[in-house]
Amino acid sequence: MIRIAGLVAVLLLGGCAATVQTASSSSSALPSAPSSALPSASPLPSSAACRRTSGLTVTLGREEAGATHRSVRLVFTNTGTAPCRTKGYPGVDALDAGGARVGRAERTLGGYLGGPRVVQPVTIPAGGRVSALVEGSAAPADGSSCTGYAKLLVTAPDDTESTTLPWDTDTCVDLQVHPVEAGGA
Repeated sequence: MIRIAGLVAVLLLGGCAATVQTASSSSSALPSAPSSALPSASPLPSSAACRRTSGLTVTLGREEAGATHRSVRLVFTNTGTAPCRTKGYPGVDALDAGGARVGRAERTLGGYLGGPRVVQPVTIPAGGRVSALVEGSAAPADGSSCTGYAKLLVTAPDDTESTTLPWDTDTCVDLQVHPVEAGGA
């Protein structure tokens, strides 16, 4: 360390300019490696966002119940020919039998019946599936009765087009949706 400091002092006193490269310098000064040998900076392949127009479909998967809680899996299937990527929460509205909106799902990481507890990007290969859990309660906190939801209006996280799915349930309050996750379909 003393030798380097002495060398810098000699160069500066001698009127010479010295260039010091740091780790944040351009990599052009480094020997080049084949691009296939370099790690990818992106955790996702450069695939398009998952949308209905590119072959993304949504259906209802398995249902579960626990105490007064009810859940259903939203299953997103990539029917396209190329992988697509998604991240986050689907939009979910509860509809009555006539199609009027009677509730909107709160976006939460997890709930009484599950959820991934983390938001992560997911790549869906062609023909692959991912899911998101929707859950709610069949019992209002005040003990009153309520009419269960008849349908769900679902919009994938990166989309603007929605799909209406029948969900004949006694769930009527505290609707939640959890992030899209690999598996669980």
